[in-house]
Amino acid sequence: MILFDIIDKEKYASNDSITGIFHQKYPKVSLTANVVYLFNLILDIIVYLNVKKYKEYELYNSYLKTKILRERNLYDDYLSLTHETKAKAEAIGCYNLLLTLQREELKRDLSDKFHHLKEEELYSREKDINNNVNIIRQINEQSFLYEMLRFKIEKQKSAAIDKPYIYEDLLISEINLISGLKNEIFENKQAASTFSGTLLHRYGPL
Repeated sequence: MILFDIIDKEKYASNDSITGIFHQKYPKVSLTANVVYLFNLILDIIVYLNVKKYKEYELYNSYLKTKILRERNLYDDYLSLTHETKAKAEAIGCYNLLLTLQREELKRDLSDKFHHLKEEELYSREKDINNNVNIIRQINEQSFLYEMLRFKIEKQKSAAIDKPYIYEDLLISEINLISGLKNEIFENKQAASTFSGTLLHRYGPL
């Protein structure tokens, strides 16, 4: 904490200056060890504050809790928290975490040799996982198109070229992707609106 106070007080001081002040106070103490400890402490505090502030951080925190409960063989608590976290992850569109939780559930069932699990339930879980994988794939494909659009726009700016036809392949790909979507996903709708809106704003109808 004294190291933190020194850094806070000497806001614009150089590393050598802070090192000198610290060694004057504690000539026999390792500065490196204290720097590493302080860095990790501040990082832990920031993570803790973000867990309270952002829903996604809170969900990943819950995921870690499910792993601890499972390791302690507290299966009822594990299942309850897992189901709760999955529902919240799906509600806010945190599909990657949802997929991780779904796979973790199957790993637990596999380690238990599918005890008390019926074939219909296993099939239903696998189907849910496949649906979630398709959602993630759709979001990634939409993101890829938008990122390529932004890339081409920025590159054409630097090359002083401004031709609408350069973007026609991306627009066609986007139309094909949207027409084939099987899931109504907020991220896809938002990305499609942004993608088309960017082209329309820049060039009008192609």
